[in-house]
Amino acid sequence: MLNNKKRLIYIGIAIVTVIVITVGIVIVMNASKPSKVDQKHDNTPTKTVVDAQTMDAVKILVSDPVKAKSLLLEARDKYKTLGDDNGVSNVDSQIYLIDHPIPKK
Repeated sequence: MLNNKKRLIYIGIAIVTVIVITVGIVIVMNASKPSKVDQKHDNTPTKTVVDAQTMDAVKILVSDPVKAKSLLLEARDKYKTLGDDNGVSNVDSQIYLIDHPIPKK
């Protein structure tokens, strides 16, 4: 009778130990992953976002050149951050056209 109680106690302790170790491993593995909160607050612009901003600026170029230029300057900085030389050149050409309008004949 006493041996059966000891056996049940040892089995219970073994089960609790396995559960504690498993929970610990899961917690450690989850802690090593970047959290979703950190991913949402990543402010690094993507090329797609900057391309959309550039297109928005080009669309309002005729109606509001001041706002378009400010958007283009922001986009230029973001392209530099991304290392996209083609994007920087494209934006520079748009800014040049704003600063040097073609005279009407």
